[in-house]
Amino acid sequence: PATAVVNSRPEDSLEAVLKGLAVELWSDALGERFWLVADETDAAELGEPRGTVYTASEVRCVIQIGDPASIAEIHEFKRRFGVLRSAITKKDRHQRGEES
Repeated sequence: PATAVVNSRPEDSLEAVLKGLAVELWSDALGERFWLVADETDAAELGEPRGTVYTASEVRCVIQIGDPASIAEIHEFKRRFGVLRSAITKKDRHQRGEES
């Protein structure tokens, strides 16, 4: 079996690795490109529409979802409104059968 090595040094965090950089990624599922940056400061400096830019923190939230249809729905919400936290919270409440 494969063994994962977890390195918890702060300088190895995704934010630290990405700081000052922007990685352009393509999603076949979404049929479009998006950007990955360290944080809100880097997102603002990139100059791209906020709905196409994901911070390291946002990516951590999205990859925990696992369902491609839900991820596509959340991405559409983010693209329209430029925010992610509200979309995830709304989707989570809906899946639990709670009022939005």
